[in-house]
Amino acid sequence: MIHNSVLTFFLAVFPAFCLADSSAECGPQFFRNSALQAQRYENSSGDCVVSVLPLIFNDITYRSYLISSQGKLLVFNSLGEGPNSTHTGARVYYFFPRVSLPQLNPDSQSVYVQFSDQDSLSFDLNTGLLSGLTRGQLTVDPQIRPDNQGGVEILQFPGLILDAGFALGQDPTAKVDQKSVFIDAKGQRCLVKNTQLFSFTAKGDIRWTMTDPELVIFLGKYCPNIEAPF
Repeated sequence: MIHNSVLTFFLAVFPAFCLADSSAECGPQFFRNSALQAQRYENSSGDCVVSVLPLIFNDITYRSYLISSQGKLLVFNSLGEGPNSTHTGARVYYFFPRVSLPQLNPDSQSVYVQFSDQDSLSFDLNTGLLSGLTRGQLTVDPQIRPDNQGGVEILQFPGLILDAGFALGQDPTAKVDQKSVFIDAKGQRCLVKNTQLFSFTAKGDIRWTMTDPELVIFLGKYCPNIEAPF
């Protein structure tokens, strides 16, 4: 799992403010001020990804974020100097339905990472910290430590989320013996094995395996109590 190399990558020199046309294509977007840096790009797997890194932190202790067109929110925790296996961690969520590419929308107070027509994560321009979720509720623990499950808890969301949990040293979805939990707008839950949701390559890549219509069929079979609003 990436650690100091992540910091070096995020701190590469980019224009302080450069937003490309936010069409169906994953055009590059960059935003940077004294508190945070955000960028949109297409990764090696062809996913459209927005990354957000706070620039105010001490001792390589910080929390950064990746939001992808697969519906994935990865909350990366850097826990200070030390081995990746003990000094990094990740909490992972997936949001459904997936209807648009993520994009950056800054205003005078926040940078919004829009991941659907109505839903955005907001980051405070003065602190660089995650501050809210439109149409939903979340909490952010100001302390970055290994025993608080990544520090970001989504309490309510009007669509469907998958909470894949937290893991030290790796993406929790990489744990083939672990289960993730679907949570619908009513708070109803259903545990599912990671091997039913993700594919795993010899190189360590993890891929979500279903389209949204396929997910509806899957939930009808394995999680009939879950209401998928799409």
